[in-house]
Amino acid sequence: MAKGVLLEGNQCQMVAMIPADQEIHLGKLSVEHGQDFSLADEKSVRKLFADCDPGVIPGLPQAWGVEMVWDDALMGQPDIYLEAGDHERLVHVETKYLWDLFGDAPHCHFCQPRVHH
Repeated sequence: MAKGVLLEGNQCQMVAMIPADQEIHLGKLSVEHGQDFSLADEKSVRKLFADCDPGVIPGLPQAWGVEMVWDDALMGQPDIYLEAGDHERLVHVETKYLWDLFGDAPHCHFCQPRVHH
C-alpha cells in the first residue's frame, strides 16, 4: 500500500508517494530538491483535492495537476495499491508499471520506518 503526503515548498505544493508503513524524512527530501518542505495541513489537502473524500490524497496526483515525487522503496514490492480518491476504492498496479504511471516524476529515497512513540 502506498500513501500520498501533501508537502509545501517554496511557492509550490507537491505530493510525496511513499510506502504506507513509512514516514517522510523531510531533511533528505529537502536536500535532494534544494528547497525546504513542510507537511501541508488538512485545509490544503481539501482545497487541492476538492472532489476527493476529505483527507484523501489520490495515488495519481498528476491527474489533478499536482506535481509528485516518489520514493524508490515503492519498487520493493511486486504489487502496489494506490488511493483512488475515496475511502473505499484502491487502484491495484503491478510495480513494474509504476514507471509508466508516474511518468517523469522525480524519485529518490527519502522515507524511513515510522517511529512509534
